[in-house]
Amino acid sequence: VAVSAVHAFVCSDSGDICLLDDTNGAQRFTKVGEAGFPVSAVSLGPNGDLIVVGRGNMRAYDIHTLVSSQPLESKSPEPSRSPHPVEGDLTLAMASLGKHVVTIDEKKLIKVISPPSSESEEPGKVALQLPAHGGAVLGVRSLPRKDPSKASFFTWSADGSVLLWASDGSCKHQFKVELEQLDSSEGAMPNELKVVTHMSRGGILFTGDKYGVLRIISEKDGKCFFTLKAHSNEITDIAIYEKEQIVATCGRDR
Repeated sequence: VAVSAVHAFVCSDSGDICLLDDTNGAQRFTKVGEAGFPVSAVSLGPNGDLIVVGRGNMRAYDIHTLVSSQPLESKSPEPSRSPHPVEGDLTLAMASLGKHVVTIDEKKLIKVISPPSSESEEPGKVALQLPAHGGAVLGVRSLPRKDPSKASFFTWSADGSVLLWASDGSCKHQFKVELEQLDSSEGAMPNELKVVTHMSRGGILFTGDKYGVLRIISEKDGKCFFTLKAHSNEITDIAIYEKEQIVATCGRDR
C-alpha cells in the first residue's frame, strides 16, 4: 500500500513488513517490522496508521516510526506460525472508510471495524457486520465522499456482481458486469471479475477480468462503454493517474 509519493509498504504471509523507498529515484526494499502472524491484507487507517490483518489478528503501526526504523535482518522464507492455533476468520480484503476500516472475510461477511491504534494495545472493535454476495467476494474499496450513488464503499465478487454500500450497512445500488465466457467444452477456465477501481470524481468504474479484458463502466446503471483486451491473462490490478488521464494495468502475462 502506498503511503506517500516515495514510500509504500509490502507485507507477506511470513509476517514481514517491508518498506519500498523511492526517495531520489533510488529504490530500496528493506524489512522494517514483523507482524508476528501471516498478513493477508494491509491498508492505511483513519488515523494515518498502517493497519495489517490476518486470521484473527489486526494491528496498527505508526508509519513515521516504520519509515525511520533501521532495517531488520531477513530470515529464511518460512510462513509465520503461532505456537497455538489462531482462532478467527481469515480477512481477504480491507479498505479505509472514514473513522473505520471495512473488511471481507472467508465467510463472505463484510465488517465495519473501529481499528486499533498504534498507541494502544486494545484490539479493533466490530461496529457493524452484514452479509455480502452470494459468491466469493474478491475485494472492497472506499468511494469518494461526494460519489453520485451516495455510497461509502463497494464490493465485488467473482461472478461479476458489484454492490455499493452506505456506511450504515444498507446496499444503495448493485449491478453485474457482463463477463465474456469461452466454450467450456474446449477446456477453458470460466471467466471471473478480478479487480475493480474508480475515479476520484465518482460515477465511473474500471474493471479487469480473468481473461485480461479492461472495461470502463457507468456506476449508475452498470453499462459498459469501453472494452479493451489489455492482457493475455488475468488482470491483477488497475491504477489511475487522473492528472495525466492515464490508466495503468498489470497482469499475469507470460
